[in-house]
Amino acid sequence: MLPWGCSIVRNIQLLIPNCGKLLAIFIILLMSFIHVVISEKESVQFVIRDTRLGKVKGYVHTVKDIGETERYFGIPYAAPPVGDLRFEKPIDHDGWGDEIYNATVLSPACLQIRSIWEYTEFHQPGFNRQSEDCLYLNVYIPVRTGVYKDDLLEVLVHIHGGSNEVGMGSMLHGDVLALKAGVIFVSMNYRLGPLGFLSGDPKHFPGNYGVKDQVKALQWVQENIGYFGGDRNKVTIQGHSAGACDVGLHALSPLSKGLFRYAILESGSALAYWCVLRYPEFSRKRTENFAKSVGCMKDNLLEVKECLKTVDKEKINNFTFDVTYANFKNWKYIWFLPFTVSTGDDFLPDSPEILLTEKPINGEAFLMGVTQNEGSWGADKFISGISIVHDIGNAIYFIPFSANKYKDLAVAVLQEEYASDIDPNNETDVFLAVSGIIGDSTFIAPAVELADHLAERNKDVYFYSFDYLSTLALTPQQHGVPHGLDLFYLFGTPFTGHKYHKYNEEDKVVSQAFIDMWASFIKTGRPKLNNEKIYPKYIPPEKSYVRLETNNTQVVFTIDSRMRAKKVNFWNHFIPLLQVAMNKNHVECSGTIFYDAMTSVLMCSVFVLTSFSSRVLLL
Repeated sequence: MLPWGCSIVRNIQLLIPNCGKLLAIFIILLMSFIHVVISEKESVQFVIRDTRLGKVKGYVHTVKDIGETERYFGIPYAAPPVGDLRFEKPIDHDGWGDEIYNATVLSPACLQIRSIWEYTEFHQPGFNRQSEDCLYLNVYIPVRTGVYKDDLLEVLVHIHGGSNEVGMGSMLHGDVLALKAGVIFVSMNYRLGPLGFLSGDPKHFPGNYGVKDQVKALQWVQENIGYFGGDRNKVTIQGHSAGACDVGLHALSPLSKGLFRYAILESGSALAYWCVLRYPEFSRKRTENFAKSVGCMKDNLLEVKECLKTVDKEKINNFTFDVTYANFKNWKYIWFLPFTVSTGDDFLPDSPEILLTEKPINGEAFLMGVTQNEGSWGADKFISGISIVHDIGNAIYFIPFSANKYKDLAVAVLQEEYASDIDPNNETDVFLAVSGIIGDSTFIAPAVELADHLAERNKDVYFYSFDYLSTLALTPQQHGVPHGLDLFYLFGTPFTGHKYHKYNEEDKVVSQAFIDMWASFIKTGRPKLNNEKIYPKYIPPEKSYVRLETNNTQVVFTIDSRMRAKKVNFWNHFIPLLQVAMNKNHVECSGTIFYDAMTSVLMCSVFVLTSFSSRVLLL
């Protein structure tokens, strides 16, 4: 029996003879642990700020060797979209009265498919919470001192990617970006999958709830960012991949008018074939199929929507994956956005192409960018090792006449454009050909097309290509810079580290230069380079753009023109002309009608590509 006189309040020297050395060591360690916990708790500096909905409590976070930020996590920007508010546009939150809202803990992600949760977990290791009650945003404020500490700051609002199916606003923290750019950073959750993008009838079931959530968050910024030291008149919206698609649509939507000044599109375009369902009948058919799968098939879409409001959220989540890929169960690799923005409602009254040419465009200036090899992430899953013809055959679904009837023609066209002068036995050559098909059709050509339209409408457009690949990169050097790699440099990950990435000093230099370029655009609407060169506007026919590279560990911004001109012309001009020549306005593809995208690339709703991987490629 231990002598209870051995109390931690006694002198440790008295404990040693009475309790034994081991117990004394244990108690010393215990006291040290308690001291650390108490010290950490006492060292946390909480900050309380007003909002129109009530007071919120955040805290000060220290980024080693960089500075401090105020963090506010999980601030509600709309009422929870549950019960009768499911499948409805977001409405105002009621607030929390005289209480102080605790904004120190990350909110749950919006409901999403568990089987591809790895996308979110990759960015935020260990995070595993999701809920239908998810309309929250996060604010990061750089802590400043000196005579300018009270000046209003520019604001960057981030819209995350993830194919409108997965992800969350806080996948990458905004501390380093906020500190190094000297801006306030805001990120948001928005409804995903069927809960965010199911639609079918402009009057009773208009859909587009996910992007309307984004509009609501932007309205919150306009009404509240002043309480956080931000300038509501200097808001830039930015999105990556599917988030960039959404940003492009906000530039066209009447609902987003006046909510931002500048826009940044990173590896995405409103004109990409995967960005928008352009025909209401396609949206309606999609909704009917989904309703049937969960037992809600009714006489009209209003009744369907009311029934879907009563379906258990887990049932919806479980059925999402099955219904999305019902025809593809024997395939391992899928590139397809089953739930995305549709046309015909108050958010997107018409197709992006028509809105771009006939309606006002929101935003004064646009910064657009891609990576050097957008299609290289996952391209190896297309390669069979059988033959280059077979591998290209796997990719024919990226062109409009990809039905079986035209398979031979499709393969011939792609082989001539991408593989006529390569060694079919060279694995790297084959890989780059296949990744070129994917990257050009999916990201680069649509981005260039959007830049062309914006420039023609006299908008200030700036374009870049992120061509830097670290010597420590996870991907092979010969495969180039894959989709999404630049995102980590934008958020300053080389300065803070990452569970799955390794970085060196050169990576930090690149990250700093990349952030500086963005910061100048966010502040002035015109990006600056880290040398005497002037960042040229993107103006046809020169179509100047900047390539970010390194030379002897120093960042080099190289001015170039007409990005991948031959390949872009192939996708933006030759393919549509070929389609017209075939006189095919609608094409049957595995029994599913798909639609033309005017000057954009068309794509069957099947996009099933032979491979031996179980991963889903997310945009």
